[in-house]
This record gives sequence, structure tokens and C-alpha cells, in this order.
Amino acid sequence: MPPNRLALESSPYLRQHAHNPVDWYPWCEEAFEKARRERRPIFLSIGYSACHWCHVMERESFEDAGTAAFLNEHFVPVKVDREERPDVDAYYMRAVTLMTGSGGWPLSVFLTPELAPFYGGTYFPPEPRWGVPSFRAVLDGVAEAFAARRDEVDGIGSQLGKAVESSFLPAPAEGAAPDARVLLDAALQAVLGRYDGSAGGFGGGPKFPQPPLLTFLLEESLRRGDGSLRAKVLFTLRKMAEGGLRDQVGGGFHRYCVDGEWRVPHYEKMLYDNALLASLYFRAYELTQAHDLREVAQGVLADLEASMAAPGGGFVAALDADSEGEEGRFYLWSPGELEEVLGADAEWFSSVYGIVPGGDLASRTLHRTCGWAEGARRAGLTQEGLRGRLGACMAALRAHREKRVHPGVDTKVLTDWNALAAQAFLDGHRATGEEPLLKVGLATLEAIWSRCWDGNTLSHVWDGGEAKVGGFLADYAYLAKAEWRAFEVTGEPRHAERTGLLLGAALERFRCGGAGPFFDAPPGGGASAPPAPVRDTDDGVLPAPLSVLASVLWVWEGAAEDGAAKRALEELLSGEEGALHSQPGAQPNLAALAASSHSPPLEVVVAGPMLDSHIRELLRTVRKAPHPHIRLVPYVADRTDPALEERLPILRGRRSTERARAYLCVGGACLRPVASPEELRLLLEEAAKAAATAKIKLRG
Repeated sequence: MPPNRLALESSPYLRQHAHNPVDWYPWCEEAFEKARRERRPIFLSIGYSACHWCHVMERESFEDAGTAAFLNEHFVPVKVDREERPDVDAYYMRAVTLMTGSGGWPLSVFLTPELAPFYGGTYFPPEPRWGVPSFRAVLDGVAEAFAARRDEVDGIGSQLGKAVESSFLPAPAEGAAPDARVLLDAALQAVLGRYDGSAGGFGGGPKFPQPPLLTFLLEESLRRGDGSLRAKVLFTLRKMAEGGLRDQVGGGFHRYCVDGEWRVPHYEKMLYDNALLASLYFRAYELTQAHDLREVAQGVLADLEASMAAPGGGFVAALDADSEGEEGRFYLWSPGELEEVLGADAEWFSSVYGIVPGGDLASRTLHRTCGWAEGARRAGLTQEGLRGRLGACMAALRAHREKRVHPGVDTKVLTDWNALAAQAFLDGHRATGEEPLLKVGLATLEAIWSRCWDGNTLSHVWDGGEAKVGGFLADYAYLAKAEWRAFEVTGEPRHAERTGLLLGAALERFRCGGAGPFFDAPPGGGASAPPAPVRDTDDGVLPAPLSVLASVLWVWEGAAEDGAAKRALEELLSGEEGALHSQPGAQPNLAALAASSHSPPLEVVVAGPMLDSHIRELLRTVRKAPHPHIRLVPYVADRTDPALEERLPILRGRRSTERARAYLCVGGACLRPVASPEELRLLLEEAAKAAATAKIKLRG
């Protein structure tokens, strides 16, 4: 069959559908014009390349000649890669969620020629199943309704469009300004209310890691000195690392588990999950010095380099769940296969990693069934001996697995996800001092800048040898945070300069006229934009771009004495007051930032002649301080000159060409500089106690 228009697209997901008999259009004005001219509804299908059920619906419906012929005759079919156009996905996902109470992918939405959604769902089977109508029945019903009851359809679309648009606006604040710490306490209780005490994490199956929520709990354990919060996070990290969620052979993590016990994953691997989890495990290691957490984090980054490195730098977006038409096939094992590869070690290995006879996914997915002591007993080894044997077994399995047909690769290089990956490697260097991790982190940043920055704006995607799709708020916010992290660990001024550049561009691009709420895409984004601007404000599997932006604005406005950044941060926080009050568990990291930003700021400049072990120890002391939000600014004399003080006034008078010193200021009052990490630790503890007693308001 000759290819359709999607053959001209660079997105691997769109190109997967290039040989469907469906007359697909990409998201474009040509499709919209055709719908208006021929008075046809649009069938919008949104998915991504690693989506298992997207592949299922393609095989069942989009490759079926009869279904395709009906679609082509009565609709204008449009296919969207959600990772390439997260704004389009967010708008229509919200519409389907409002219509049905839930969402997911593949997302199937029917639009008027004016792009108003009027009916939708997710996966539709070829025959009625699980109480879901068949796709052909849905197509018949929608086509009939659009032809016979157009006024009714337009009315539904108009009403739903207004509901979607209003749902993306900030909730209004009501009554007197609340104490920011009360909002933070409410956010903490809301997050804890979802915590699963039996297996860790949040909720039941399907169960996602949600690193932003775990990061929030870990940092709150610092702020509050609450060991129980830290224990919950560490318990979750270890349960995830032991379970099927983790690719025990490769080292990385799958996207989620279908059960609540972290046993059976949905086998796709996403760059963002692995980047965020690596940062989280390294942060937990930094605070605990627990070697097992470090091993997990290092394994994640090793897997990224081995399986997701992109040609020319950076990392690809995802690895598919399927290979050879079977979900998880690349990752599954049978007792016979283990015996073939491991020989005499297969019996105890199968016992330790839960591989038993049977054809279901649970019996073929590696997951730890016991601790080190019990595993050593089953293997007839010491614990040290078990670790050595396991390393050899995993290496043998890895070599054997390499001979299998690999899952498909989504080769897109996304700016926002690569910024998260860059930060993960930088966080690894920060926690361990390993120079190769620093090298990869910095190289990833350089790949983003060389490909996706045109001197004025960022692009969201590098694909097919070109940059495309204007950058979203997540691209600017995540990259700004990664650049500031690079500045923290290297002291090199270019990373601070880039942070300021990105923030200035974000303030200009993502608010209407440079004022009001921030949106995920530039308001008034042109013909290719969804009908109304969207905002993703919730922390979930990804950190909310808004909260990340706020955290970088907070650091920058104090370090640079940037009035525009300060005003923008104040407006952002006051604008989200209503949401923080009405949905306390949705934006916990923003609630934490609000509490910090409205209390006397803690600022530390660590200055020294070079980035030696002494200055690193002072920096490490600050990162372990009992306060999650400290403006930490390095000043490394041999890497910069005093001109940086003009850009970052917080550095004025702090340059040191002799011994490294730390300068701590609380609410604008600066204490005497100290050179000893122990002295600095005591000062930070006292400063954190003082900050914890301040009563603070979001307004006034």
C-alpha cells in the first residue's frame, strides 16, 4: 500500500502509521481547511510510539481496510504525537476527561471543523468489550449525529470548549490570605493520604513512580526533621528497585506497573522517568550515604547511556514496550532460558528473582523476592559472595538479551526531557564526585543549545536532523533548572548566564502581554495551537513546569537582584493561591516553594580559589542543611572574573583567592564567613530553625 502523508513526518510515532489505509493528516491547517470545506468532522487520534494500546488499536482498526474506508469517507483523520505536541494532547485530554471522567492513550476525539471537541474516549475495540462500544459503532454513531443533528453537535462542542478553557485558568483566591505554612501542611497531608504503606508509592494499580511527590516528601523530611517522611521515601525507592518496575538486567525503570506491588510493569521505558528517578535516588544517597541507592542511580544512568543515547549527543525519547509483536518480550525470561544462560546458578537465581513455570507476565518478569540474607541462604553463599555471583549472572543475561530483537526506539530528542537527563547526570556527579557523569551532563546541555536554541527561542524537538515545534514552558523551565545545577557544580559563569537568558525569555513568551498566569505554550500561538491555551500545574509523573519555573525564579531573583523575576514570582504564587487552597495535594512542590519564598531567605555563597575538595565539602554541607530551599551560589575564582558580580550581585565582595569560605545570610542579615564545614552546619541549623518559626502570608 502506498504511504499516506505521515511518511513525510519525522516523528517515529507518526511514521509508524504511514502505511495505514487511513488517509491520515498530521495536525495542520490543511486538514482543518479540508474539514471546513467539506463539512466533515475531524477524527483526532493521539498517542506515542511506546504506547502498547496505541499499537493494538492500530492493528485492530487503523490497518483494517473497511474501517479505514469508512473513516476516510466520513471524517478527516488527524494523527498527533503527544510528545511532539503536548499542548494539543493536554487540551483534548482535558476534554475527554470532562466528558468521561478518565483519560489515557490512545486518545480518540471527534472535533467539529472548528476544532471543538464533542465526543471522545480512549481505546475502542473492534468488537464491543468490557462495556466499551466497538470502534465501528462509535464511527457510525458520530457520523450520523454530525450529519443529522449538526446544531446539537455544535452546541455540545461550544459548551465543552468553554468548560475546557475555564478549567485551565487559575482557581480564584477567596477570603483572607492564608498562612503559606498552613497550605504546605495541607499539601503534605494530602500527599500522605495517597501513600501506600504496604508497597510504597501512591495508590494501587496501575501504579506510577511519581518522582516529584517522592522528592517533595524527601525535602519536607529535611525541613521538618521528620524521619518518618524520609523512611517512607526510602521504603518506596527500595520496593521499586526490587520490583518488576526496574529492568533488573539493564538497570533502568519501566514507565509503570499494572499492579500495586511493583511486580508487573508496562514495559516501555521513558527518558523522563529514568532521568527523574536517577536524580531522586542520587538525592536520597546524598542524604543517607546508603550504597544500594547509589548503585540503583548509577544503574539507571548506565542504562540510559547504553540503550537511549542519541547520535550526536543527548538521549532519545523512549523505548517501546513491544518487540516482535509481543508486550515485554525483550525483558521476559523462562526457567528454561535461565538454565540455558546461567547453568547451575539458574535454580537459586530463579528463586531469588521470582521466575517460575507459567506463561503469564508475572512469572516471567525478574523481581527480587527476598533480601540479601535470605538470597545468600538460598544460593549457599555469603552475602558478599551473592553480590559477586549476581553481578556475573546479570552480565551473562545482558549479553544473551542483546541477541534478541530490540524494542522500537522513538528517536526524537526532546528539549525538556533531555534537560531532565542532563540534570540527572549532574546530580550524579554532585552526589558522587564522578567526573564521567559531569562530562555527560554538560555534553547533553551543549547538545540542546547547539541544536534547539536559535539565538532567541528554544525548539521543543530535534528530529530528522532539524529543530522543530516552538518550545513549551517545560522546555524553558527544565533547562533553566539544569543550567543552574550546572552552575552550582562547576562554578562556570556561562551556566548562570544561560539561566537568566531562559528565564527572561519565559517571562516574555508564556504570559498574555507579559502579565497574568503562565501557560504551557505561548498564548495566541497561531493556527496550529489548540482552541485555548493550556496549563499543566500538577506534580505527577513529571514536575509541574510552573513549580519548576517558580523554583528557578526564586533562586535567580535573589542572586541577580532581578526585579522582573521577583515580580513574576510574586504574581505566580498569588495567582496559584486559590489552587493551593482548593487542591492542596496537586502542587505540593509549589506549596513548599511558596512557604520558603515568603519567609526570610537563606542564602549561601561558597567562594574559593578553585573547585577543590574543601569547597566541595562546603557545598555538600549546604545540600544537607535542614531546609529545602537555600540560594546556593558558588564563586570559583579561577573559573571567572569579578565581572560576574555585576550579573549576580549576591557575589559582591565574596571573591576569594585563598582558602574557601562560606557566607551565610538570613533575610538580608549576613553572618561572619566560616571556613569549616562543621561551623557552617551549625549556622545552617540555627538559620533553619529561625525560618521555621516565621508566620508567613502569600499576600500582604
